[in-house]
Amino acid sequence: MKISITGIGRTGTATAFALVTRGLADEVVLVSRDPEKVALGHARDLQHASVFLNPRPAKIRSGTIDDAAGSDLIIVTNSIPPPDPVHDDKPLNRMSLAGENVKLFKQIMPQLADGSPDAVFLILTNPVDVMTYVAIRQAKLSPRRVIGSGTLIDTGRFRELLAQLVGGHPLDVRAYILGEHGDSMVPALSQATVAGMKLPYEEGEIRDRFERARQAGYDVFQSKGYTDYAIAACASMIVRAVTQDTHEVLPVSTLVDGPYGIRDVCLSLPCIIGRRGVIKVLEPNLDNNEAEALRHSARVVRGVIDDVTA
Repeated sequence: MKISITGIGRTGTATAFALVTRGLADEVVLVSRDPEKVALGHARDLQHASVFLNPRPAKIRSGTIDDAAGSDLIIVTNSIPPPDPVHDDKPLNRMSLAGENVKLFKQIMPQLADGSPDAVFLILTNPVDVMTYVAIRQAKLSPRRVIGSGTLIDTGRFRELLAQLVGGHPLDVRAYILGEHGDSMVPALSQATVAGMKLPYEEGEIRDRFERARQAGYDVFQSKGYTDYAIAACASMIVRAVTQDTHEVLPVSTLVDGPYGIRDVCLSLPCIIGRRGVIKVLEPNLDNNEAEALRHSARVVRGVIDDVTA
Protein backbone atom coordinates (compact mmCIF):
# COMPACT_ATOMS: atom_id res chain seq x y z
CA MET A 1 0.00 0.00 0.00
CA LYS A 2 1.62 3.23 -1.20
CA ILE A 3 0.37 6.43 0.43
CA SER A 4 1.57 9.88 -0.59
CA ILE A 5 1.06 13.00 1.54
CA THR A 6 1.29 16.39 -0.14
CA GLY A 7 1.98 19.46 1.95
CA ILE A 8 4.64 18.83 4.59
CA GLY A 9 3.48 21.29 7.22
CA ARG A 10 2.17 20.50 10.68
CA THR A 11 -0.94 18.69 9.44
CA GLY A 12 0.94 16.65 6.85
CA THR A 13 3.71 15.55 9.21
CA ALA A 14 1.31 14.76 12.07
CA THR A 15 -0.74 12.67 9.65
CA ALA A 16 2.35 10.84 8.45
CA PHE A 17 3.25 10.00 12.05
CA ALA A 18 -0.30 8.76 12.73
CA LEU A 19 -0.11 6.44 9.69
CA VAL A 20 3.27 5.10 10.77
CA THR A 21 2.02 4.56 14.31
CA ARG A 22 -0.92 2.49 13.04
CA GLY A 23 1.14 0.63 10.46
CA LEU A 24 -1.24 1.55 7.64
CA ALA A 25 1.22 1.83 4.76
CA ASP A 26 4.05 -0.16 3.21
CA GLU A 27 5.41 2.98 1.57
CA VAL A 28 4.91 6.65 2.45
CA VAL A 29 6.02 9.50 0.19
CA LEU A 30 6.23 13.01 1.64
CA VAL A 31 5.61 15.22 -1.39
CA SER A 32 7.32 18.61 -1.40
CA ARG A 33 8.51 21.16 -3.95
CA ASP A 34 11.94 20.90 -2.30
CA PRO A 35 12.24 17.26 -1.19
CA GLU A 36 15.91 17.50 -0.24
CA LYS A 37 15.36 19.87 2.69
CA VAL A 38 12.70 19.76 5.42
CA ALA A 39 10.71 16.92 3.83
CA LEU A 40 13.87 14.77 3.74
CA GLY A 41 14.43 15.38 7.45
CA HIS A 42 10.87 14.40 8.28
CA ALA A 43 11.14 11.26 6.14
CA ARG A 44 14.34 10.15 7.86
CA ASP A 45 12.93 10.88 11.32
CA LEU A 46 9.73 8.94 10.55
CA GLN A 47 11.76 6.06 9.12
CA HIS A 48 13.64 5.85 12.41
CA ALA A 49 10.37 5.96 14.36
CA SER A 50 8.91 3.21 12.20
CA VAL A 51 11.60 0.82 13.42
CA PHE A 52 10.20 1.05 16.95
CA LEU A 53 6.51 1.11 16.02
CA ASN A 54 6.03 -1.71 13.52
CA PRO A 55 7.28 -5.31 13.17
CA ARG A 56 7.81 -4.56 9.48
CA PRO A 57 8.93 -0.92 9.14
CA ALA A 58 7.42 1.09 6.32
CA LYS A 59 9.56 2.58 3.57
CA ILE A 60 9.38 6.37 4.03
CA ARG A 61 10.92 8.89 1.68
CA SER A 62 10.58 12.44 0.43
CA GLY A 63 9.85 13.30 -3.18
CA THR A 64 8.14 15.50 -5.71
CA ILE A 65 4.68 15.11 -7.24
CA ASP A 66 6.25 12.80 -9.83
CA ASP A 67 7.28 10.45 -7.00
CA ALA A 68 3.65 10.19 -5.88
CA ALA A 69 2.78 8.37 -9.12
CA GLY A 70 1.29 4.94 -8.58
CA SER A 71 -0.10 5.76 -5.15
CA ASP A 72 -3.05 3.81 -3.79
CA LEU A 73 -4.10 6.74 -1.61
CA ILE A 74 -3.10 10.41 -1.70
CA ILE A 75 -3.63 12.72 1.27
CA VAL A 76 -3.74 16.41 0.34
CA THR A 77 -2.91 18.96 3.05
CA ASN A 78 -1.51 21.85 0.96
CA SER A 79 -2.68 25.25 2.20
CA ILE A 80 -1.71 28.87 2.46
CA PRO A 81 -0.79 29.82 6.05
CA PRO A 82 -3.78 30.72 8.25
CA PRO A 83 -3.70 34.01 10.17
CA ASP A 84 -1.32 34.14 13.13
CA PRO A 85 -3.45 34.46 16.30
CA VAL A 86 -0.52 36.06 18.16
CA HIS A 87 0.16 38.87 15.67
CA ASP A 88 -3.16 39.08 13.83
CA ASP A 89 -6.30 39.87 15.82
CA LYS A 90 -8.57 38.55 13.06
CA PRO A 91 -10.41 35.37 14.12
CA LEU A 92 -9.87 32.23 12.06
CA ASN A 93 -12.36 31.92 9.21
CA ARG A 94 -11.80 28.71 7.24
CA MET A 95 -13.69 30.10 4.24
CA SER A 96 -11.21 32.98 3.96
CA LEU A 97 -8.57 30.47 2.86
CA ALA A 98 -10.62 29.29 -0.12
CA GLY A 99 -9.46 31.66 -2.86
CA GLU A 100 -5.72 31.06 -2.53
CA ASN A 101 -6.10 27.36 -1.79
CA VAL A 102 -8.15 26.90 -4.96
CA LYS A 103 -5.16 28.28 -6.89
CA LEU A 104 -2.94 25.67 -5.24
CA PHE A 105 -5.35 22.86 -6.12
CA LYS A 106 -5.55 23.96 -9.75
CA GLN A 107 -1.79 23.48 -9.93
CA ILE A 108 -1.40 20.14 -8.18
CA MET A 109 -4.61 18.11 -8.50
CA PRO A 110 -4.50 17.32 -12.25
CA GLN A 111 -0.89 16.13 -12.02
CA LEU A 112 -1.60 14.01 -8.93
CA ALA A 113 -4.61 12.41 -10.59
CA ASP A 114 -2.74 11.72 -13.84
CA GLY A 115 0.05 9.95 -11.96
CA SER A 116 -2.28 7.86 -9.79
CA PRO A 117 -5.44 7.23 -11.84
CA ASP A 118 -6.75 4.55 -9.46
CA ALA A 119 -5.98 6.31 -6.16
CA VAL A 120 -8.43 7.38 -3.49
CA PHE A 121 -7.89 11.02 -2.48
CA LEU A 122 -8.31 12.28 1.08
CA ILE A 123 -8.61 16.07 1.34
CA LEU A 124 -7.65 17.76 4.62
CA THR A 125 -7.15 21.32 3.32
CA ASN A 126 -9.59 23.95 4.60
CA PRO A 127 -12.25 24.95 3.81
CA VAL A 128 -12.49 21.21 3.33
CA ASP A 129 -15.94 21.05 1.69
CA VAL A 130 -15.01 23.64 -0.92
CA MET A 131 -11.63 22.03 -1.54
CA THR A 132 -13.14 18.55 -1.87
CA TYR A 133 -15.45 19.87 -4.57
CA VAL A 134 -12.60 21.68 -6.35
CA ALA A 135 -10.45 18.53 -6.21
CA ILE A 136 -13.18 16.50 -7.93
CA ARG A 137 -13.72 19.08 -10.66
CA GLN A 138 -10.09 20.06 -11.28
CA ALA A 139 -8.81 16.49 -11.48
CA LYS A 140 -11.93 15.13 -13.21
CA LEU A 141 -12.13 12.37 -10.63
CA SER A 142 -14.98 10.04 -9.74
CA PRO A 143 -16.70 11.79 -6.81
CA ARG A 144 -16.69 8.61 -4.76
CA ARG A 145 -12.89 8.43 -4.92
CA VAL A 146 -12.49 11.84 -3.25
CA ILE A 147 -13.14 12.08 0.50
CA GLY A 148 -12.97 15.25 2.58
CA SER A 149 -12.28 14.87 6.31
CA GLY A 150 -15.44 16.94 6.80
CA THR A 151 -17.26 16.82 10.12
CA LEU A 152 -15.61 13.64 11.39
CA ILE A 153 -13.47 15.75 13.70
CA ASP A 154 -16.48 17.79 14.86
CA THR A 155 -18.47 14.60 15.46
CA GLY A 156 -15.64 13.20 17.59
CA ARG A 157 -15.51 16.37 19.65
CA PHE A 158 -19.30 16.31 20.06
CA ARG A 159 -19.36 12.68 21.16
CA GLU A 160 -16.59 13.30 23.68
CA LEU A 161 -18.56 16.18 25.23
CA LEU A 162 -21.77 14.15 25.28
CA ALA A 163 -19.92 11.24 26.88
CA GLN A 164 -18.88 13.56 29.70
CA LEU A 165 -22.54 14.43 30.19
CA VAL A 166 -23.63 10.78 30.16
CA GLY A 167 -20.66 9.50 32.15
CA GLY A 168 -19.83 6.90 29.50
CA HIS A 169 -17.36 6.35 26.67
CA PRO A 170 -17.44 8.45 23.47
CA LEU A 171 -17.58 5.31 21.32
CA ASP A 172 -20.90 4.38 22.93
CA VAL A 173 -22.48 7.70 21.95
CA ARG A 174 -24.06 7.71 18.49
CA ALA A 175 -24.41 11.33 17.43
CA TYR A 176 -23.48 13.00 14.17
CA ILE A 177 -22.62 16.50 13.11
CA LEU A 178 -23.41 16.97 9.42
CA GLY A 179 -23.07 19.63 6.73
CA GLU A 180 -20.22 22.10 6.51
CA HIS A 181 -17.05 21.72 8.54
CA GLY A 182 -17.56 25.28 9.69
CA ASP A 183 -20.02 27.67 11.23
CA SER A 184 -23.13 26.24 9.50
CA MET A 185 -22.55 22.64 10.66
CA VAL A 186 -25.69 20.81 11.77
CA PRO A 187 -26.12 18.54 14.81
CA ALA A 188 -28.49 15.63 14.08
CA LEU A 189 -29.95 15.80 17.58
CA SER A 190 -33.09 13.89 16.62
CA GLN A 191 -30.90 10.84 15.94
CA ALA A 192 -28.52 11.09 18.92
CA THR A 193 -28.52 7.99 21.16
CA VAL A 194 -26.53 6.15 23.79
CA ALA A 195 -27.00 2.38 24.11
CA GLY A 196 -29.90 2.70 21.68
CA MET A 197 -31.75 5.20 23.89
CA LYS A 198 -32.42 8.85 23.28
CA LEU A 199 -30.10 11.00 25.34
CA PRO A 200 -31.92 11.58 28.67
CA TYR A 201 -31.21 15.31 28.83
CA GLU A 202 -32.92 18.54 27.90
CA GLU A 203 -32.20 19.71 24.36
CA GLY A 204 -30.59 22.86 25.77
CA GLU A 205 -27.95 20.81 27.57
CA ILE A 206 -27.17 18.82 24.45
CA ARG A 207 -27.12 21.91 22.24
CA ASP A 208 -24.68 23.54 24.66
CA ARG A 209 -22.34 20.60 24.07
CA PHE A 210 -22.77 21.07 20.32
CA GLU A 211 -21.87 24.76 20.51
CA ARG A 212 -18.73 23.85 22.43
CA ALA A 213 -17.86 21.25 19.79
CA ARG A 214 -18.40 23.78 17.00
CA GLN A 215 -16.07 26.24 18.74
CA ALA A 216 -13.46 23.67 19.74
CA GLY A 217 -11.25 23.95 16.66
CA TYR A 218 -11.16 27.73 16.91
CA ASP A 219 -10.24 27.47 20.60
CA VAL A 220 -7.30 25.18 19.85
CA PHE A 221 -6.19 27.45 17.02
CA GLN A 222 -6.37 30.50 19.25
CA SER A 223 -4.19 28.80 21.85
CA LYS A 224 -1.48 27.22 19.68
CA GLY A 225 -1.93 28.74 16.22
CA TYR A 226 -2.88 25.53 14.44
CA THR A 227 -4.52 22.13 14.92
CA ASP A 228 -2.73 18.92 14.05
CA TYR A 229 -3.12 15.95 16.41
CA ALA A 230 -6.88 15.52 16.15
CA ILE A 231 -7.11 15.97 12.38
CA ALA A 232 -4.20 13.55 11.94
CA ALA A 233 -6.07 10.97 14.03
CA CYS A 234 -9.20 11.54 11.91
CA ALA A 235 -7.18 11.10 8.75
CA SER A 236 -5.72 7.83 9.99
CA MET A 237 -9.24 6.54 10.77
CA ILE A 238 -10.36 7.29 7.20
CA VAL A 239 -7.17 5.76 5.79
CA ARG A 240 -7.75 2.61 7.82
CA ALA A 241 -11.28 2.34 6.46
CA VAL A 242 -9.93 2.60 2.91
CA THR A 243 -6.83 0.45 3.17
CA GLN A 244 -8.50 -2.31 5.22
CA ASP A 245 -11.86 -2.05 3.42
CA THR A 246 -13.68 -1.90 6.77
CA HIS A 247 -16.94 -0.35 5.48
CA GLU A 248 -17.06 1.88 8.56
CA VAL A 249 -19.73 4.59 8.67
CA LEU A 250 -17.99 7.96 8.97
CA PRO A 251 -19.36 11.50 8.57
CA VAL A 252 -17.10 12.78 5.78
CA SER A 253 -17.40 15.33 3.02
CA THR A 254 -18.57 13.92 -0.29
CA LEU A 255 -20.38 15.14 -3.38
CA VAL A 256 -24.09 15.33 -2.53
CA ASP A 257 -26.48 15.32 -5.46
CA GLY A 258 -30.05 14.53 -4.47
CA PRO A 259 -30.40 13.80 -0.73
CA TYR A 260 -32.59 16.34 1.08
CA GLY A 261 -32.96 18.25 -2.20
CA ILE A 262 -29.27 19.22 -2.14
CA ARG A 263 -27.40 19.15 -5.44
CA ASP A 264 -23.84 19.58 -6.71
CA VAL A 265 -22.07 20.49 -3.50
CA CYS A 266 -19.72 18.72 -1.10
CA LEU A 267 -20.64 18.45 2.55
CA SER A 268 -20.70 15.79 5.25
CA LEU A 269 -23.21 12.97 5.53
CA PRO A 270 -22.63 9.53 7.07
CA CYS A 271 -20.81 7.46 4.44
CA ILE A 272 -19.78 3.83 4.20
CA ILE A 273 -16.03 3.91 3.49
CA GLY A 274 -14.06 1.11 1.88
CA ARG A 275 -11.29 0.33 -0.56
CA ARG A 276 -12.92 2.23 -3.43
CA GLY A 277 -13.60 5.32 -1.31
CA VAL A 278 -17.20 6.26 -0.59
CA ILE A 279 -19.20 3.05 -1.05
CA LYS A 280 -22.57 4.54 -0.11
CA VAL A 281 -23.96 7.85 1.16
CA LEU A 282 -26.51 7.37 3.94
CA GLU A 283 -29.48 9.63 4.61
CA PRO A 284 -30.42 9.86 8.31
CA ASN A 285 -34.10 10.46 9.07
CA LEU A 286 -33.65 14.12 10.02
CA ASP A 287 -36.51 16.18 11.35
CA ASN A 288 -37.75 19.14 9.30
CA ASN A 289 -35.64 21.73 11.11
CA GLU A 290 -32.47 19.67 10.75
CA ALA A 291 -33.09 19.03 7.05
CA GLU A 292 -33.61 22.74 6.42
CA ALA A 293 -30.47 23.57 8.41
CA LEU A 294 -28.57 21.09 6.23
CA ARG A 295 -29.90 22.76 3.08
CA HIS A 296 -28.80 26.13 4.49
CA SER A 297 -25.33 24.69 5.14
CA ALA A 298 -25.22 23.49 1.54
CA ARG A 299 -26.11 26.97 0.31
CA VAL A 300 -23.27 28.46 2.39
CA VAL A 301 -20.73 26.07 0.86
CA ARG A 302 -22.16 26.46 -2.65
CA GLY A 303 -21.92 30.24 -2.37
CA VAL A 304 -18.19 30.09 -1.60
CA ILE A 305 -17.62 27.57 -4.42
CA ASP A 306 -19.32 29.95 -6.85
CA ASP A 307 -17.25 32.89 -5.60
CA VAL A 308 -13.85 31.21 -5.88
CA THR A 309 -14.43 29.27 -9.11
CA ALA A 310 -16.17 31.98 -11.14
